[in-house]
Amino acid sequence: MLTVKSELPIAIVQGQHWTQYPKDVYIPENALEISVDEFTGPLDLLLYLIKKQNFDILNIPIVKITAQYMEYIGMMQELNLEPVAEYLAMAALLAEIKSRMLLPNPESNDNEKDPRSRLAEQLYAYNLFQQAAATLDKWPRLERDNFVTKVMPPNKMPLVVLPTVRLEEIVKSIQFLIEKNRRVKHHSVLIGQISVKDRIFAVLQLLTTKLTATFSELLLFDQGRMGVIVTFMAILELVKTKYIELTQDDVYILLKINPDNLDILDMERKDQIK
Repeated sequence: MLTVKSELPIAIVQGQHWTQYPKDVYIPENALEISVDEFTGPLDLLLYLIKKQNFDILNIPIVKITAQYMEYIGMMQELNLEPVAEYLAMAALLAEIKSRMLLPNPESNDNEKDPRSRLAEQLYAYNLFQQAAATLDKWPRLERDNFVTKVMPPNKMPLVVLPTVRLEEIVKSIQFLIEKNRRVKHHSVLIGQISVKDRIFAVLQLLTTKLTATFSELLLFDQGRMGVIVTFMAILELVKTKYIELTQDDVYILLKINPDNLDILDMERKDQIK
């Protein structure tokens, strides 16, 4: 008895067999990317082969590396993975370097640059970038290692805990303030009026009696700072009008009356003083 095998499904999704592609599903080109051994390019593959066998980047055994690289290309073909153009270009470059190493040009001199030097420079720079990337990858990264959360505080007023005070203590405090207010005596200070003209006449009277005097002898301490200022202004006015003269002793400045103006003491001529 002949049996007919059912068509094999192309996919099984949640137990359901799919034998045809859905008509309403669009799959763009290059939607599926397969990375073999997680190599990101031909330089990454070459660097992996060199480090795996502890080869020196600046002295690459080009024959061995080329053979291993071509084996990798063959493996990609066995897996039905079409090698990208970058891998094929690197394979052609390795084959060229290999041929130049095995078949040296007889016309070349000893100072000719090593055909591996340019490839070695590229591998060395790529290795530095890999090390820097690995160092940066160890640092904490936002949204990978650290996550930001936003928490809004509740719209509540903070609870204020009032101290516990008894009614008797409040009454005592009020009584204390009332008694303190009673003990304070309010008084007013009146500033007396000091006339410059009166101080001028007083200075002249004193100098007529003593002939000479110091500035401190002319002061009235009960008049405070205002008396000092008015007395000083009176002396300046008398010096300006030449009613008195200033002479300096070893330490003190003496004031004496000008003998030509003794008639200023006449009370009837007091109003002539400015």
